[in-house]
Amino acid sequence: MKRLGPTFGRELAAAGLLNLPIAWGDDGRIEGRAGLTAGQSAALDAVIAAHDPTRLPPPVWTPLEFIERFAEAEQLAIKAASRTNDALDLWFDKLRAAQVVVADDPRTVAGMKALVDAGLITAARRDEILSAN
Repeated sequence: MKRLGPTFGRELAAAGLLNLPIAWGDDGRIEGRAGLTAGQSAALDAVIAAHDPTRLPPPVWTPLEFIERFAEAEQLAIKAASRTNDALDLWFDKLRAAQVVVADDPRTVAGMKALVDAGLITAARRDEILSAN
């Protein structure tokens, strides 16, 4: 039986399987399989086969914690650029309104790409900001 790590629930959600009537333990036991269709069971097996139990969940920050990951000069440059770049301004507004910022959320990834594309940060700096450290 394959051990299940902390990202297993996210992987089920990504596969559209999070609302299945199942429960699982870290030891790999899955309860409730009898209530699944053959297709659901096969999809679950595929998620389990692809699952890496050592993978850690992506970093999560409050909006303030995330903004503080940028140097003050970067923050000021982003703020100034957002005055003339509507897409960047909208992303920054959404960032400030978020409950949490998740490193691998498509909105975070797109916003960070926009900052790199605008020359406000480098790709290496983006990776540093999005790292767990």
